Amino acid sequence: NNTNQIGENREKFVVNPASTRPVHLDMYKFMGKLMGIALRTRNTLNLDLAVTVWKQLVDQPLTLSDLSAVDTTTARFIQSVLEADEEVRADIVAGMTGATFTCVLP
Repeated sequence: NNTNQIGENREKFVVNPASTRPVHLDMYKFMGKLMGIALRTRNTLNLDLAVTVWKQLVDQPLTLSDLSAVDTTTARFIQSVLEADEEVRADIVAGMTGATFTCVLP
């Protein structure tokens, strides 16, 4: 949402699933350890993470509304695909075969 300057939650942090280099994985591990320490010591962390991150941490299912909270443009595209008739949907999916998507934070 921040990239396109639309929607809400522009200030929220989102984990980039494309960040798989060893240094990024080490950062994720460190964040997990920090969160674990905070839980065990009953200290709060002032983390402004998006609902999509929190729901995955507590194993709750994600909804299209959750996606819309952090990426309105993608959520609208998915909604239009879901609402399209079968022939249009097949054309869209065929055109995306082999495509990969990532979210890049500024």
